[in-house]
Amino acid sequence: MVKSGSSTPKGVDPTADLNVHVIDFSSVKTMGSGFTLEADGETSYPFSIASDIYAKLRTDALTFFYTNRSGIAIDDALAPGYGRPAGHVGEAPNQGDTAVPCQSLDDDSQKLLTAQGDEPWTCDYTSDVTGGWYDAGDHGKYVVNGGIAVAQVLSTFERT
Repeated sequence: MVKSGSSTPKGVDPTADLNVHVIDFSSVKTMGSGFTLEADGETSYPFSIASDIYAKLRTDALTFFYTNRSGIAIDDALAPGYGRPAGHVGEAPNQGDTAVPCQSLDDDSQKLLTAQGDEPWTCDYTSDVTGGWYDAGDHGKYVVNGGIAVAQVLSTFERT
């Protein structure tokens, strides 16, 4: 045993609907892994005490973003079990990410625009949207979600 004491109740975590307690390990100077907590006859999962406890979390987070990249091959050595060739590069539908057409409006939407005094929406171009991150398993890519991904990756870099 390296420490005994009481936890500090912090109330219910609304995201988990569970009572949460804080346990202060700042006085414990013994580093290592395999530590457990015992309370009310229950034993926790093993955990580590270390000065760099969150170091792997950064790598895990960046690996998540790496595996969700669009248009690049994913190296299985960097993300075991997730390796794959580059996807959606110059392939159907719509020539993949290299020539995505503008989405034209239906007749009702065009009428609404012109009734408001706006010019009709023309859509005679394509965009190269290669790269970025997939939003989910459906391989959609969206500007807002891509911006969130960039902000999170940059925040990780900034804090290390």
